[in-house]
Amino acid sequence: MKMVTPVVLFLLCFILPLLKLHFAFTNSQLVGDGVDNVLVLTILERNLINFSNVLNGQDFLAIYSSNGLYPYTETNLFTEPLYFPTILYYLLKILTGSKIIAFNSLFITAYTFNFLSFYYLSRLLRNDVASSILVSIIYSSGHFFAIQYIHLQNQFAFGFPLIFAFAIRYSDTNKKKFLFLIYLVLTLQFFSCNYFGLYGLYFSFLAFFITDSLRIKNIKNISEIIFNKAKIKLALILITPALLFIFTIFIFYGWFMIHNFELYPKRLLLENQYYSNTALSILRIPHLISNFPDIILNGETHNSAHLGFLPLVAVLVFLLTPKIQSKTGWIFIGLSFLFFLFSLGPIISIYNVEIPGPYTILYHILPGFKNLRVPSRIFVISWFFISMFLLTFAKTVSMQKNFKLQIIVFLIVFAEFFFLTTIKETSKLPEQINALKLELPTTSNIIFIKKKKGSYTLNDDGFPEWYLLNTTYRTPNGYSGLTLPFQYYLINLLYNNFLTDDLVQYLAELGISHIAISYPKSTPGNKISNLDFKIPGSLELLSYDNANHLYLFKISKQIETTNKFSSNNGKEIEPVEYVIEETSVSKKQEFLNDKKMKTYWQSFSSGFQTNSDFIKIRVNSASKESFIVKLNSGPFLERLPYGLDISCGNVTKKYNLPKIDIENFLSRPISNQFMFFEINNCNSTHLEIRINKTTPYAVFMLSELEIYQYRQKPTN
Repeated sequence: MKMVTPVVLFLLCFILPLLKLHFAFTNSQLVGDGVDNVLVLTILERNLINFSNVLNGQDFLAIYSSNGLYPYTETNLFTEPLYFPTILYYLLKILTGSKIIAFNSLFITAYTFNFLSFYYLSRLLRNDVASSILVSIIYSSGHFFAIQYIHLQNQFAFGFPLIFAFAIRYSDTNKKKFLFLIYLVLTLQFFSCNYFGLYGLYFSFLAFFITDSLRIKNIKNISEIIFNKAKIKLALILITPALLFIFTIFIFYGWFMIHNFELYPKRLLLENQYYSNTALSILRIPHLISNFPDIILNGETHNSAHLGFLPLVAVLVFLLTPKIQSKTGWIFIGLSFLFFLFSLGPIISIYNVEIPGPYTILYHILPGFKNLRVPSRIFVISWFFISMFLLTFAKTVSMQKNFKLQIIVFLIVFAEFFFLTTIKETSKLPEQINALKLELPTTSNIIFIKKKKGSYTLNDDGFPEWYLLNTTYRTPNGYSGLTLPFQYYLINLLYNNFLTDDLVQYLAELGISHIAISYPKSTPGNKISNLDFKIPGSLELLSYDNANHLYLFKISKQIETTNKFSSNNGKEIEPVEYVIEETSVSKKQEFLNDKKMKTYWQSFSSGFQTNSDFIKIRVNSASKESFIVKLNSGPFLERLPYGLDISCGNVTKKYNLPKIDIENFLSRPISNQFMFFEINNCNSTHLEIRINKTTPYAVFMLSELEIYQYRQKPTN
């Protein structure tokens, strides 16, 4: 009987994820929401393509390549690379012969890794087999992983138990191989989930401070845990695997970071606040993963820290029963609560009273946290410590000696993590452009447009890159958790000038050769005359992709227009001094580190450009014939205006589709971008510049303002 229980529990623990995912397998659809899951599958397939290209003799930089985010290059690492899951996916695809089954099987694979890693740690701590299996099921099947099912990378959390276990093994044996294993686990965890890899780096130091405490029977005060000399020595030794880990990441990311440093996101605390947990999320179950959405409190898919009812009951029993309390249990509960507080983000709101959260400390002090968008994910460490507490609790209540109690607890666990966390959301895998058997020029560049909230805009999901896989075609589209400057720019261009001939020709000048428009509702005979928008004469319909409801147009290039002014004609113009008379925003002047005074024109409306944004200046010039206004935005071209009115005396010049310096942008997209505006026949030295187009996609304007005139020719 002693062997029967562990064997049965061990087998049943792997049935649990199969039952939760059976809907996806039986319907041959991808687990997920149709956005992130397609993106992740694209990353996995793209990695295999890039690895193959490198092995076949291409430059190592080929691992950075992708079809998306034109005109920026080496853009693959703007998303999480998922190198370790890619290897697993490749093996599963060989075994199953199916991309969909291999992708869905990764969820079970991640579950298995999490289960076995925690089981190994539990047995290392001398817990019995049954208790180890039960708590490992809880750790692997928790609601945290269930709510993150749309993000495959967040299913891989095997690193925390293994780091903890290897820290214990090193402190027991002083064998260097366990330091190497910590480094290896950190690396594999990072290349499974960037967030968890960064957490794991700092967690590894914390683990060394805790490991010896598990063996101290009488902890008199907290200083014995924090200021124990042996622990400090071990933590210092841990610098070696930490440095090796950082060096490895630099090998993969160093060149990319240097090349794309200005574009790499530094998240604002305001954005962190949006993706934080809420205090009540401990009690809430997101309705998307509940079989009983009508009777379960609903939470948010991204932001939930539901512990599960069994862990909650165990914590309450521990808190209310002094006889079973232990200082080790208090340590794990305390650490779990601390990381739960971190998951609440930079601001904790209690009955409309906002107080700074401890996450702000991580944001400002620990390197890497300013690049993270979702504070709620740090709850995975809280979940780990709750699971560690449950191991302690199981020992305290002597569950390992009670067969009936083991069965009852298992049934509760099974009911909790199956009936309340069944994953029902799946999506069909879109077909790719190769299915059309349409041969386009190898240098084709396709912009994908879809209807969203009543207007046509840039497609912002993972479909475009998936659609173009296994081709050399590029696209400015791309989905990675951030929006790059050129994408913002296109979104606002489309909002203000959707499919006008002028816009289509401007897109052609920007290097775009084709336009693909998603139109979900089929029209009779798929005729373009039945669409709800007018097709300009410069677009030629090439094909209709019925499977994806996609119209593909080719841009017929007309006469190219060139900017009269560019970075190459600086000899023709000279700067003119000016004074700000009035502006929609106060504090116009900023002093830069180079001690050169520059005037910045910032939009008045918070987050948007509107016609309320203006600036009035007086030019110190004797000549009143013409002025040239230059606006500079650095690499963030989306901050330039999308329409301007420039007035000088009784003369007003309208720019309804102002253009950037295209040659400069295409050759150096991560450099200063600028626009020139000329107004002639002035009879005044007073200029008013006013925005005439709005930017709905939260793009404010921040441009350095310069005024020029034509250089006067010397008279003889």
